[in-house]
Amino acid sequence: MNIVKQMVFILAVSATVLTACGQKDFVTTESGLEYKKVVNGSGEKPKDGDFVLINIAYFDPNGNKMYSSVDNGAPLPLNYVDSMFINNGSLEEGFKLCGKGDSLVFKINAKTLFEKSLRRSLPDSIDADSKITVDLGVANVMTSDEFKTYRMEEMKKAQERAMQAAEKQLADDIKTIDDYLKENGIEADTTAEGLRYVITEEGTGDKPEKGQTVVVNYTGKLLDGTMFDSSIEEDAKEGGVYREQRDYSKPFEFPIGQGRVIKGWDLGIALLNKGSKATLYIPSTLGYGPRGSGGVIKPNSILVFDVELVDIK
Repeated sequence: MNIVKQMVFILAVSATVLTACGQKDFVTTESGLEYKKVVNGSGEKPKDGDFVLINIAYFDPNGNKMYSSVDNGAPLPLNYVDSMFINNGSLEEGFKLCGKGDSLVFKINAKTLFEKSLRRSLPDSIDADSKITVDLGVANVMTSDEFKTYRMEEMKKAQERAMQAAEKQLADDIKTIDDYLKENGIEADTTAEGLRYVITEEGTGDKPEKGQTVVVNYTGKLLDGTMFDSSIEEDAKEGGVYREQRDYSKPFEFPIGQGRVIKGWDLGIALLNKGSKATLYIPSTLGYGPRGSGGVIKPNSILVFDVELVDIK
């Protein structure tokens, strides 16, 4: 496991804590690592193969924060492997000094830190002989089995937070869509999932069944009218999204209900008879969600699609 990928940085050590306990002065090891323990924990040291939950941050010679993991919201794991932590005057040696609950401050030669621990070139803005300050705290020490349980619990918490965020986003999106429809005098039908749709031309064929391939022409826009894609050449040119390499003579095909497209499409196209045309108003949670898609579709964008179900195979 690459140690660089395990080094996630920040411990928010307040000035009060720094001066209230621990060592007053820095100690220098034989390899040149300077350190000061500011909080003494339980003293429990990690064993080979254990997982250490760390909070850590590092700062340039002027005290500017260079990198921080505090936004992650929780300590991050370091797999403790004895053979990787050697007395090299850098972070590897520093990890050996830490026990559960400990907080330490290190001063590490900039060239040593970047070349030995971070394994990348020293930025031109930092002098090779200057010192990088690192704040390190050990939140917990766990066995491999304990860490597996912890990780599963954290994943469950993250999923719950994501679900809560999605529910709130859906409610916000539905309000925005409904306000838009009301302001523009548009009467739309709705599904239990929050999709709003208007069938503008009824077809006479069957509705597609899950797994069948549907053939669809479409034009996609944001709620403000900005076009981001179209399978129709004329629309694509008018909306400024025309691509010369695309074959506009062929509508878009996909197996419905298989998750091959955004959920709003799987839901919306399934409502149509062959030959139908409709406008779909898709909440972001049924579209590209918080990740967005490309430059135009920002995170949590509501999507509007004019669609035609050309054929069912």
